[in-house]
Amino acid sequence: SGSGSVSVTSVGRDVQAKTGSGDIAVASIGGAVTLRTGSGDIVAKEVTQAADLSTGSGDITATLTGKGDVRANSGSGSIQLNGVIGLVTASSASGDVHVNGRPTGDWKLSAASGDVLVQLPSEQGFTLDATTASGDLDVAGPLTVQGKIEKRRIQGTVRGGGPTLRVSTASGDIAVR
Repeated sequence: SGSGSVSVTSVGRDVQAKTGSGDIAVASIGGAVTLRTGSGDIVAKEVTQAADLSTGSGDITATLTGKGDVRANSGSGSIQLNGVIGLVTASSASGDVHVNGRPTGDWKLSAASGDVLVQLPSEQGFTLDATTASGDLDVAGPLTVQGKIEKRRIQGTVRGGGPTLRVSTASGDIAVR
């Protein structure tokens, strides 16, 4: 669609949707999704496989119900990813990034101007590399630090290590729970 909103529901296979200007909403998708809008929000519910989500200006909200890698990019807007079981790359130039799920490989999360919140299962082991230029760092769990301790950067392992979480923000706080 050149401009206008797109809505897709109850499809048993992969879905691709693109609009120049407008919101995209999908639900109950039995395959992978690729969703792109130049200006608008993206809402994806009950996605069972991988998700590739991008908006130039708008929020991204996705709930995954199966295994699949996720890529999410917003030029100006927040990103909320729920139920991720897989790899994640998520970035926002101006907005918060919140991700909860279980990493099966590395996660790379960044917000140029916004907070980053990561929520993992309480038993999840991981390796952390978190950097903020002007915010606070808060890590729940027993952290074993590697190398020197810095005010704006944490590198270490939690619960014996595991997939790497690379988390960064230029102007915002980072919390890992």
